[in-house]
Amino acid sequence: MRDLATRVLKPGDEKLVLFPGELEFSIAELGLVEKNGKFVKDKVAPPALAWAINSGKLMTDMGEYAFKDGFIYAEGITVNQSETPVTVSTEPISKPARANKEKERVDFSDIFNTPPSDKITIKDELKPWRNNPDKTNKSRRVYLKGQESRGYFELVKDLEDNYYSVHFKPTDKKNPNAFSKEEKQILFQALVDMIPDGAYVSTWGELSKGGISGLNRFAKLGFTKVGERDAATKSGEPIKIPIFQKELVQTHVQNATKEEAVTQPEPTKPKVTSENRQSRRAKAQELARSLKQPDANAPKASRYMTAEEANAYAESLG
Repeated sequence: MRDLATRVLKPGDEKLVLFPGELEFSIAELGLVEKNGKFVKDKVAPPALAWAINSGKLMTDMGEYAFKDGFIYAEGITVNQSETPVTVSTEPISKPARANKEKERVDFSDIFNTPPSDKITIKDELKPWRNNPDKTNKSRRVYLKGQESRGYFELVKDLEDNYYSVHFKPTDKKNPNAFSKEEKQILFQALVDMIPDGAYVSTWGELSKGGISGLNRFAKLGFTKVGERDAATKSGEPIKIPIFQKELVQTHVQNATKEEAVTQPEPTKPKVTSENRQSRRAKAQELARSLKQPDANAPKASRYMTAEEANAYAESLG
């Protein structure tokens, strides 16, 4: 607007008229000054809002300050109801796909078993790949109940069929005793319960000393080492880590029965000698004397040995 005014206004003009009575701008409202017979821009240009208030296009009670400070505030604004009302869409605003994925509640009970313990809390998550966040793996985290802030153990479903990975994620990563011995037993048992029978478990990536120790612990939890895979320590040193398989329930029960049969020796019979033969005979005689003699006047009736007497008598006979 100021550029237009500097081209069309002539010395002596008092205002720029675009529509008489409706759209008129004074020289001061345009921020112009007359120099050397022509209008030029002043350093400070009044805001357009000041012109709208000053010309009565907008109503205000700011009095003489309206033109100088048009942006102080505005209140009690009136709206011409004859104008077409603005419509607001009630459609939900779409969010980025990744944000929806992170907030979406998931349940992977078809992939992981549910531990029976009441001392833990489980949470299923879609775990993004470290080198490609657009790809994810299904995972189940296990926390100590009511102590989620202390960290968790995690079981991740690998891309390979029937393969799983374990991760140990205490909040205090530098403390090897972030969880007590009893707490570790609870969390490890939950991991064992979550892994399907016959499935394979190991891990990927770089392992800390605690991670290596935790993985090797499965050898004592009913798992059999069936292979190895390449991995690395946190310092980048290449290592071999075990791949374990969880025994099937039927196989485990059969093996336990066999072990029990092997570990329980058959009872040994005492060797018969002349000394213990005489001892047994003496015990039998003593037992016979201890039996209560029947009353001669009592009716005749048969008498049977008690179970204890029969056992004792049988032992005495060798």
